[in-house]
Amino acid sequence: MSPYALMAYRATKHSSTGLTPNMIIFGREITEPVDLVAGLPTDSDNENTPPEYVMQLRERLELSHQLAREA
Repeated sequence: MSPYALMAYRATKHSSTGLTPNMIIFGREITEPVDLVAGLPTDSDNENTPPEYVMQLRERLELSHQLAREA
């Protein structure tokens, strides 16, 4: 059960940063098992070219790291 507990921990916002560990490390949230049941919202990010995706990911990572440092 350890992988499931770790997944839940990594998907939970921390009170000190206001961000999840997944967002700080990967620049995005993970797809949780409940998303398979409830369905995911449409994601406009999938329409990007690979270079656009990389630039957006970099921006999200820089922003999440800045917010974590400030918190």
